[in-house]
Amino acid sequence: MSSDSILDMMIGDDKSRQVEQKARSAQAHRLTGEIEKDRHTKRVADAQEEMREAHMRSVANAANAPVELAGLREGMRFVMRGCSEQINGDWVVHQIDPGSAGDESRRLYAKRLDGGPGFLPFTERKALDAIHSGLLVR
Repeated sequence: MSSDSILDMMIGDDKSRQVEQKARSAQAHRLTGEIEKDRHTKRVADAQEEMREAHMRSVANAANAPVELAGLREGMRFVMRGCSEQINGDWVVHQIDPGSAGDESRRLYAKRLDGGPGFLPFTERKALDAIHSGLLVR
């Protein structure tokens, strides 16, 4: 054998090893990129699912929220001051007729805290006016 042929074989083997190594490296890099892409896609999908669940929880909580009128809910106590003797004193919100916010037909009905006679009907505007003027104190 000639020395050129052994040298040529060694160079050929080295080149084929380098080509194979580059091919394996490229394939590993491609797989790593695909794995990272899959991970990112899964993270985005998980985040979107979490946002949908949070939205559904907030919608359900809003639907189950207690009805308020002028910041008062059923069972809340308040005091009327500066009115007539029949109205002054402690009251408790007995009932709120629900409706859409800002609807003038919404009413709040209060009864005496001690169970005495009488009911106080308020529209939202009247209740807000009473609160702002200091006649109704929460």
